Amino acid sequence: MTTATCSSSSSTLPTTLLRGGGGSTTGRRLLSSAAGVLSPGGHRGGGGRATITGRGDTQLSSTAAVAPPEVHPDGVTIIKPDRDTRHYRYLVLPNGLEVVLVSDPYTEQAAASMFIRAGHMQDPPELAGMAHFHEHMLFLGTERYPEEGEFENFLTQHGGSSNAYTATESTNYYFDVKSSHLRGATDRFAQFFRTPLFAESAIEREMQAVDSEHSNNKNEDTWRIYQVLKATANPSHAFSKFGSGNYETLRPRPEEGVDTRASLIDFHETYYSADAMKLSILGNEDLDTLEAWVRDAFSGVRNTKPPAVPDYGPYPAFGAAELGRRVTVIPLKETRQLALSWPLPPYQGVTRALLRNLYSQGYEGEGGLHKLLHGRGWVSSLSAGSMVTGTDFQLFRLSLSLTEEGERHTDEIIELCHRFIALLRSEPPQKRIRDDLAAMTEIGFRFLENGGPSRAVQSIATTLGQEDVVPAEVLSGAFTVLEWDPAALTDVVNRLTPKNCQILVVSKKDEEEADKDGSAAIGWRKERWYGTSYKVEALSEELLRRLEGVPPHVEGFPEAFRLPGANPFIPTEFSLRADDAGEPAAAAQEGTATAGDADADAEAVRRLLPASIPALALETVPKEDWSRLVPPSLVAEGVGGEGGRGGAVNLWHKMDRSYRVPKSSIAAKLWTPEPYASPMAAMQARMFVRLLKEDLKSWAYDADLAGLRYSLEMTTRGLQLSVGGYSSTVALLLSKILGHIGDLLAEYRELGELMESGRGGGGGGAGVGVGGHAEGQGLAGLTARQELLRQRYETSRESFLRYYRNSAQDQPYETADYYVRQVMEAEVWHIDEYRQALEDRDACTPADMARHFDKILGRMRVDVMAHGNVGRKEAEDLASAIADALSRTEPLPEAELPTRNALRLQAAGEGEGGGGNGVVVVELEADEAEKNSAVQVYLQAGPGESNLDLASALELINTLGYTSAFQQLRTREQLGYMVYTHLERGPSGKVTPPASWDGAGAAGGGEEMHPGGPLAWSVVVQSPDKTPAELEERVEAWIAGFRDELAALSDEVFQSTVASMSSSVLRRERSMREEASIFFGAIASRTGDFYRRYRKAESYRRLTKQAVLDAYDQFYAPGAPARRKLSVRVASQRHARDAEEKAAAAAAEGGWGHRGGREAGGSGGPVVLRSLEDIRAFKARTPIYE
Repeated sequence: MTTATCSSSSSTLPTTLLRGGGGSTTGRRLLSSAAGVLSPGGHRGGGGRATITGRGDTQLSSTAAVAPPEVHPDGVTIIKPDRDTRHYRYLVLPNGLEVVLVSDPYTEQAAASMFIRAGHMQDPPELAGMAHFHEHMLFLGTERYPEEGEFENFLTQHGGSSNAYTATESTNYYFDVKSSHLRGATDRFAQFFRTPLFAESAIEREMQAVDSEHSNNKNEDTWRIYQVLKATANPSHAFSKFGSGNYETLRPRPEEGVDTRASLIDFHETYYSADAMKLSILGNEDLDTLEAWVRDAFSGVRNTKPPAVPDYGPYPAFGAAELGRRVTVIPLKETRQLALSWPLPPYQGVTRALLRNLYSQGYEGEGGLHKLLHGRGWVSSLSAGSMVTGTDFQLFRLSLSLTEEGERHTDEIIELCHRFIALLRSEPPQKRIRDDLAAMTEIGFRFLENGGPSRAVQSIATTLGQEDVVPAEVLSGAFTVLEWDPAALTDVVNRLTPKNCQILVVSKKDEEEADKDGSAAIGWRKERWYGTSYKVEALSEELLRRLEGVPPHVEGFPEAFRLPGANPFIPTEFSLRADDAGEPAAAAQEGTATAGDADADAEAVRRLLPASIPALALETVPKEDWSRLVPPSLVAEGVGGEGGRGGAVNLWHKMDRSYRVPKSSIAAKLWTPEPYASPMAAMQARMFVRLLKEDLKSWAYDADLAGLRYSLEMTTRGLQLSVGGYSSTVALLLSKILGHIGDLLAEYRELGELMESGRGGGGGGAGVGVGGHAEGQGLAGLTARQELLRQRYETSRESFLRYYRNSAQDQPYETADYYVRQVMEAEVWHIDEYRQALEDRDACTPADMARHFDKILGRMRVDVMAHGNVGRKEAEDLASAIADALSRTEPLPEAELPTRNALRLQAAGEGEGGGGNGVVVVELEADEAEKNSAVQVYLQAGPGESNLDLASALELINTLGYTSAFQQLRTREQLGYMVYTHLERGPSGKVTPPASWDGAGAAGGGEEMHPGGPLAWSVVVQSPDKTPAELEERVEAWIAGFRDELAALSDEVFQSTVASMSSSVLRRERSMREEASIFFGAIASRTGDFYRRYRKAESYRRLTKQAVLDAYDQFYAPGAPARRKLSVRVASQRHARDAEEKAAAAAAEGGWGHRGGREAGGSGGPVVLRSLEDIRAFKARTPIYE
């Protein structure tokens, strides 16, 4: 169930910060060759409009494959994919506001997004953070709807949510809502931009909210490093501004002539002009209806004609004074990063797309920079792309995550990066790479499936807001590659010089030097807003000359660098298996309907459905779509490997006839208890999976570029593998993954034997470089490949160890959530136990990892689902490939499948012992710099999913409670930025064999057949000002008062909320991938409940207001006999000292005080758990949930 989120999200960070990645690929010219039509609406003009509703067959062109559009000589023709059933219309209102309407007759959820061409780079110099603050204020009342929170309440009652974000040069507001309430939501949304109140009563509180948000961000390295980047930019350029703001920067200062409210109004009138806005709205109404609503709601937005293009003056964001520099940053967490950044003109189109392709495919494949550096054990990841894009510049960044060994070779890595760039300069641009990229973008657009409404409108509005994007391309722009332009590429590469580069090094190596007295004298500075230590040093002339003169050749690596080769994974065959299935009866065998007589086909499909299918499923899904209701069928049990050995694989299959795209997927859950048998077992299993994925990188990126994806994850119950993409290449990808599991395990097995025998030395060597680049203490007798594997093992161990050590810097609310699970899950290991296992160098070795993974593969039970454009014989072949890879695996008996269990807390009315008065976990925040404290109040309720009516009542309480808690605890009481509620399901200890399934649930139907774990309601608050105990008091006060809100609900609001919840779970799947996820979820969870959402919707429809109040009174009301409470308090060290003082004062007066209560084994008062030992002792005497 979607609920209203916080009224405004945040200011944003570049998505490629440090990690790099792709920049925007919008900004192409009109795709005239795609549709064969050059629309006169290719430019933007007032009052014009165009509609596209046509569909048809498409052939690949030199740009993108699209459905032939209807041509409208009076407007714009929007290009859309082959299979897109939505209809689009572009129009410009008389006030200049540009709009794209989307009519989707199948959608149950509507959405809208407004893009504003103004961000924090437009902040007035005296009020840093104004754009972000203004974003917050728009949610706090308008002339037509003056009540704060009215918009969120409306959305919550109608199954919706809202949010917003502020970027450098833009702001985006968006919402979604049940389709039947789109008009009401649209009218409320429009008032944001017409008549916001900017009420004096809200300004002070919301400045505090922005300050709380900044307080949360201060301990996040990503924000800290980004602000250092701004601090090292040209101070005369707007990019250098402090974008998120805080109370200090936003408060009124009459002595300086700063009036915050007047500035808010001025900012709104200046930048929130209709011709600087781009709106997209999606609903299930026809286009004419949507247009009428938009004209009525948004025509009143004023056009104040702001500057069309921001003027940042004559100074570049990064000029000569800021470049040719090395910036060293001290992080809070144990992080090692290297980034090389070059400011470039704001290139668009083929130039940016090809650069991203080169700086990704070339790096991870053979002959690439990533291959070389990873092979030396110096980097764990490498990426590149446009980190920041603006009107007058973009920042192109090459980002590397360094290992501990790599940190010692930072200068050599910098030189190797410039050597690779020298390769790009030394060879002419490769048209072949452009053609590969063009082929895949064409295929990707042709078979693109519809995304969710909220994501769709955000993408359209944002794309429409790009100055060089014509309206025709709001869908196709990201999938378009322009004509070949080698001169433009050459110009870009020639700008990637050492003098034009800023080098960023993030490391704790110099932390002691930066913190000591007198550090400023040797160049260390403190960034103003976050307090980050950093140093800026000019690159020496000698170093610049050396880097500028490096050749694209590395001694010892005559073939080290080369450009990417042809991509073998690009699909060439796109036939649909459903077209070959034959008559309806044959199709029924495949589990779907066929074309032909609709009623006959529907009846053929109906016979495939289980007798216990919920009636609501047949009522709400049209007959012609009943094939979507047919679950995967169990076509084979106990599939064995080559020669029939093993017999551990069960196969489910469903061939698609609904989405008709040439894509398929195969997903496998490999059940085994071994990965979670001990902390060491868990770490060795996770490390092998990570090492396997790293070893697959040399070709996996090619697969990704060709539209294939794979996931391989170790869980507490085994291994989960999935492969999906274009049908013609799925089997190839699966076979490579399966083959590599055995090959890599054999290599590590041999390496372990060598190291244990002494022929390869012992563990813990400092590392040997490949190709003659020996460093430190080498290991004798290992081949280059074996030494590479040994280094990778050490790098993986170090990476996990660093991750667990960094957990000490988690935000308090994250720590609270972690400790809820530590207490409530019966079988769970602790971070400290993982860390201790990793630090045991004698036990944590490649040999032990190989032995443990052999044990994992020794006994398994495997559930496999083949779904999509795949016939039964193909599905059986895929399952056989998995069985062959497990040919030595013994079947794990069903009775031995691993389970997970939840503790059953004692209820308040169940007497002494076991925590009946509540359990409090007190954990000091390890980081002295952390100023925030947090509390999570966790109320365990009834028997969870086995009682859907109770679950529905609890879900409604959470849906309404989320918004109520936010408004009371954050907006009114200003406790902190982080306030939310959520309903969670505890683990269930039951699994059932598939032979007992009938498609409607593990036990074959009925209301008591779903073995879900217990439900629990959590309320989370984080604050810089209150102790955890004080926060808990406010949470309890809100919970007590929330009962009155529930009782006061009108019948209209209650029924509307219930209807929205029902509509949400009945939402039609938007893609084949989404359908596969739903079906495999029922298989992987061993519930067999393919129709759970329909039974949930039936339960919602039975729900009464009295049932909701009864559930509240039974489980949540303070003092209720059935109340089961766990409270996790996480204190900053400052707040912990305050609490100790208060507790001492209370004890002196004979009371319990804030930290009172009994110890883990005491009696009277709440149980207080202050250590992992306390938690384990408590769990040992607490029953699990049956």
